[in-house]
Amino acid sequence: MAARDVFLVGSIPMRRTYEVFTVVAETLGDNVARVPDGELGDRTMWVQAQYPVLVDCPQLQVAEKFGGKLDRATSYQLRLAHRPSARAEDVRFGELGYARYAKASFAVFEAMQRAEAIPSSWRFQVALPSPFAVIGAMVVPDSRGVVEDAYERAMLEEVDKMVAAIPHEKLAISWDVATEMIMWEYPQSHYTTAHFDDMQVGVLARLARIGERVPAGVQMGYHLCYGDQDHKHAKEPKDGAAMTELAMLLCQRVKRKVDFIHMPIPKWADARFFEPMAELKVRPETRLYLGLVHFTDGFGGTKQRINWASKVVSDFGLATECGFGRRPMETIKPLLELHARCLN
Repeated sequence: MAARDVFLVGSIPMRRTYEVFTVVAETLGDNVARVPDGELGDRTMWVQAQYPVLVDCPQLQVAEKFGGKLDRATSYQLRLAHRPSARAEDVRFGELGYARYAKASFAVFEAMQRAEAIPSSWRFQVALPSPFAVIGAMVVPDSRGVVEDAYERAMLEEVDKMVAAIPHEKLAISWDVATEMIMWEYPQSHYTTAHFDDMQVGVLARLARIGERVPAGVQMGYHLCYGDQDHKHAKEPKDGAAMTELAMLLCQRVKRKVDFIHMPIPKWADARFFEPMAELKVRPETRLYLGLVHFTDGFGGTKQRINWASKVVSDFGLATECGFGRRPMETIKPLLELHARCLN
């Protein structure tokens, strides 16, 4: 059994990237293997940072009228549609920005490692939304088939730029899989709909494509998610069954090494929630992280979930359900300290 360790999903809303690296080093040290830059600035709202990119595409236009309220289904924005004259082969996207941010943050990361201000064992982690998660949130269903291929190409070009600029042995890429996870468990949900015929086949094919684009030597994994808007899931998991199924199928399907998989655990989870995970079988080289650390019920609640999980899963690391998101900055260090306290 590996020593218990920590996975940081992505967002850590502080003021500067070096502050993120510093507070993680102070609280977790070598107990974390991959550290993100905190997804600061316009990335704080996750895929919302991509809205200006999509609006700038000449083949897209605003599809909805403002009715006085933007709800979860519209993800704070008025969704877009393709123009009537646009064809899929015409759609092009420019720079998405992820590689530019990654290269800038890695420069800070590398400088701090050289100065021995942060552990030399760390990899720099880049969290990316799956292309379908972006399209599913921002494009109306009838236009997703026209837009998706072009956006996926643009996202994978961002990956190519990152791996060309950052040493492979210092990089980890985590794919955020929210929309697909909700569809997997709730195929009929109004939250989003598939524009392809076989939902499960389509989801696996898409997640395999983006995972396999990451070259060997760069660590790669998947953060499964049920959404975390306003610290509330878009849809609640019934139990651990759906994410267990998707995790196992991903490990079977993806042709390259899957270094890690993160599975969210709600605060309300009890012993029965974990029972389906007894069937979980992933590759020996795949590290499993369970997102069962919750700040709101602290050490006692987290240790209870660890105890329940340990009865069915022999080896796992610790994480929160999702990124720290819009959490108040004064809670960041105590939350990281909670992770450290729960490692023993």
